[in-house]
Amino acid sequence: MPSESKLDLNLLNVAVALLDMGGVTRAATKLGVSQPTVSAALGKLRAYFDDPLAERFSWWFTSVLHRFPESGAFDGRLQQAELAYPVGSRAACTTLAENYVGLPV
Repeated sequence: MPSESKLDLNLLNVAVALLDMGGVTRAATKLGVSQPTVSAALGKLRAYFDDPLAERFSWWFTSVLHRFPESGAFDGRLQQAELAYPVGSRAACTTLAENYVGLPV
């Protein structure tokens, strides 16, 4: 954390919205600002804390797309149900593109 710079406390609202909403687009909607505004704020938070904060890797999405040896029949049915959401929802596809792949939409 840079000692000579001060954290803009307005960025904390963005951090909370990102954590609550799980994505840049949904956080922007919640805050009533544009997606680029939230992305810029996230960039400032990453720079200030010298930390990636929100990695573009999603364990949830990985677990939906991959079968694991220890998975049973129930896990398979749950996996299919979870996959139905992004397959059938434009909003979910947008969120996945932004957060998993890192593509701005």
